This record gives sequence, structure tokens and C-alpha cells, in this order.
Amino acid sequence: MRTVRTKGTAAARGIAVLAGLLALVAVAAVVGSRASARRPPPDVVVVLIDALRRDHVGRYGYHLPTTPFLDALARRGVTFDDAWSHAPQTFNATASLLVGGLFPPLLTRPVASPDASGATSSGRALAPQNETLAEVLSASGYDTLAVFTNPHHDDGSGFAQGFRLWRYLEPATPGRAYATAAEVARTFDALAAELDPERPFFAYVHYMDVHNPYTPPPELAAEFVRTSGVDRYMNGRPEGDEVPSDDDLRFMIESYDACIRHADDSVRALLAAIESLARGRDTILVVTADHGDEFMDHGGLGHGHSMYQELLRVPLIVAGGELPADVRVPGLARGIDVPATIVALAGVATPASFEGRSLLPRIAAAAAGDLPDATGPEIERVRVRLDAPENELSFAWNAHLRGLTSERLHLAADVNLRAFELYDVQNDPRGQEDLSRTLARSTRRMRRLLEDYERRLVDSEIHARALERAGSVAPAVDARTADQLRALGYAE
Repeated sequence: MRTVRTKGTAAARGIAVLAGLLALVAVAAVVGSRASARRPPPDVVVVLIDALRRDHVGRYGYHLPTTPFLDALARRGVTFDDAWSHAPQTFNATASLLVGGLFPPLLTRPVASPDASGATSSGRALAPQNETLAEVLSASGYDTLAVFTNPHHDDGSGFAQGFRLWRYLEPATPGRAYATAAEVARTFDALAAELDPERPFFAYVHYMDVHNPYTPPPELAAEFVRTSGVDRYMNGRPEGDEVPSDDDLRFMIESYDACIRHADDSVRALLAAIESLARGRDTILVVTADHGDEFMDHGGLGHGHSMYQELLRVPLIVAGGELPADVRVPGLARGIDVPATIVALAGVATPASFEGRSLLPRIAAAAAGDLPDATGPEIERVRVRLDAPENELSFAWNAHLRGLTSERLHLAADVNLRAFELYDVQNDPRGQEDLSRTLARSTRRMRRLLEDYERRLVDSEIHARALERAGSVAPAVDARTADQLRALGYAE
């Protein structure tokens, strides 16, 4: 990665500053008024690969060929080296991603769902008062399309708000927990045929093939799975006989890797299908994940039960159009920054409801070599500012779990247990050394930031709107969707 040294002649520093300014001007030209631009607005496609761990992607250093297409795509575009999700599970993470809002409880309304006995239990759905990314782009002339495959996005979930063409896919094969990439491809092709050819389009495509149950195609299983074992998946910390053996764990990881390769092949085919539409527009492709999966990294399996890095740190690759090639961007990039970046690429004004920031200036600075090395000083010298701007922090929430991340430190919290762990995300990306005692002062500061941050969110105007949403209860999901949620490990 190219960086500008802090030492050197005044002339060298002047050249670096000029290069940075020129790059910023270039990116500004991409997102300037489309009315006067020679290039039409781009088509934009967000691909979310459910449960894809950042550290199992080749571009992020993985040693196996799980993602040859994504790696090639990254070389043609922009890689965010430190992207974070806002939750370790799908509903909350994608709520923030598609609404651009940070605190999932304030984006939703209650929903009644049947449990295994047929009785109803409480859940949540997106509230219609939200201004979604799809709505913002639709109001600016975009046609909109979505293919949902996770049961958290079923017909009653509210996630289709703003999409003109959309479908939630139930698994076509009896007994299977989710619709396959092949079913996604057929559905996307059918919906794309209905797009208005005179308008740019925004599409959201959700792949479940990396999510447990890990069932890769036989040819990829033959390539990646070399260990005999049993899939002992669960969402939580296994105990006693539930703890997988070394062979079981290796079998699960190898099967997971084979599923990643299948998803990678599927995204390659999706882009080819989009290009075959021959619409005469640039295509911006955004690839990310909602969360990762744990494989006993911290004594657990699955996701949703902790705030460790393997669940919250996600891949984020953006390529196409006039974006620069082979650029790596250090520093925090958050799920809520993705909608703001997309509307900027589309030449659309960022609505006030979006809480994130456009990442285009960061891309321009990285392309010019004008961003510092993210590793910074020795960890003992790191001090956390109590007045840190909100865009320098990433907040994560799921029930009683909280996460707060700065450029250097990650706080993983369980507020029920009053348990707080602190990690150096740059030098300890696997989160193996808890520094909460070693860096007691920084831990106290991060805890105060977390408490202050959550208090500001709850006391904000957003909270008033959330109270209005609480008055209406969305209809229950149907029994088939409830069964699918249980098959995926989301419910007992």
C-alpha cells in the first residue's frame, strides 16, 4: 500500500498534498451533477454474502483459493481493510446497511412470530417510517430490485420497502434451510428483465450459501474438504458432548471454505449476467457481508452470541465505474457508511436520515497515497479520546451485547454480565489477547464512550420516532418461515 512519509522535503510534502487534492477533485467529478456529466448514472449492485468471514477471503490474506473472483474484483477496485458490521447477526446488520441508521432498536417495530409449539413470540420488523437506501435512489430516478433469501427478510419483514421489483425466496428443495445461488440467479434474471431500460437500477442480492448448514456442491467439497467429521454447528458456546472434536471442527471449516468458493463463483456469474444486459451504463459492484461465523475462536460456534472480531469485521470491496483500481483504504469503514457512499456514487444528495459518511474522500486520499499507516503508535501509547467524533467509532448492538471500535481498539461488552474485553484490532486481529487489564485506562474510556454513545442515540430525535413505531405490531411470519429460522439456528 502506498503511503506518504511524514518526513521529507517541503517540496515532497507539497507534491503529496497536490496529488491528494487532484485525487479528491477526480472523485468529486464522479459524484458531481449528473445533469452535466457525460456519463449516465451507474447501475449499482450490492451483493451481501451471509456469514462470510473477512479472514477467509484471499484479498484479506487467506491462504486457500476461496475467493479468486473477489480477489480479482478487488484488484480492479477498492478494498476497505477495516470494515465493521453493526451486529453479529443478519437482521440488525442489514437494517443498518439498508437504512443507514445505527441503532437497530430504533429502526424497527414489534412483530409477532410463531414458536415451535405454535404460540406467538415477539420479534421485530423494519418500520415503514424509515427512509431506506432503495427509497432514496428510487426518488432520484433509479429503478430498484432485490432478491432476499434470509428468513429475516421475509415478506412481512419490511426490508422490501423502496424496491419496485423484489422477491423473498423460500428454499425450493424440501428440507433445505435456504434458497441456493442457482435459485437466486434465476430470480435475478427474471426480475432484471422487468427493469426499466431508460433508468439506472439499484439491486440488492443476498446469498445464503456460506451460512450453515454448510452444503457445498460435490465438486467443491472434493476440492476443499479433506477431513472426515460431523457438522456440530450451533449458535453459542458448546459444552460437554456438544464440543466438536478437532476433526469435526476441521471438517466444518473445510466445508465452510468450499461454500465460500461456491458463493465466489456465483458472484462472478451474477456480474456476467448484469454485463450481458448491455444497458450502456457503468456498473458499481459492492460486495460485503452481514457478519462472520465463529469456529471456536473464542469458545463458540455460529454467530449472534458475541462481539468478537471474527463476527463483526467484514469484507468490503467496491469496484466499477470511475473508481480507481487496486486501492486499499485503511481506517474504519462501517455498514452505515455504505448507503452514503452509494448515493454519492450515484450523484444523489445524502438524506439527513443517513447517519453514515461517504467513503469517497477516503478512497481519493488512499489513491493519492495520502493516508497514514493504520498501525500507528505502540499499543501502550494509544489514548482514547472521550470527545472522539462519531465517525471515528463503529457501534455494534445485539440484545445485551455491545461493541465499540476505534481506529485501533475494539471493546466487546456483555452489559448483563458487566463483562468488558479490549483488543488491539491492528496487531491482534484474531482477538486472542484481552488488554482490558493491561490498558485499564483505555478500557474505562471506551466504556464511557460506549455508555455516552448509546445514551445519545436513545435520547435523540430518532428515539421519538421509534416510540411512534412501537404502537403497531406487524403480522406474524408464517409457519414455513418460522421453520426456516429454526433450520438456520435462529430459533429453538
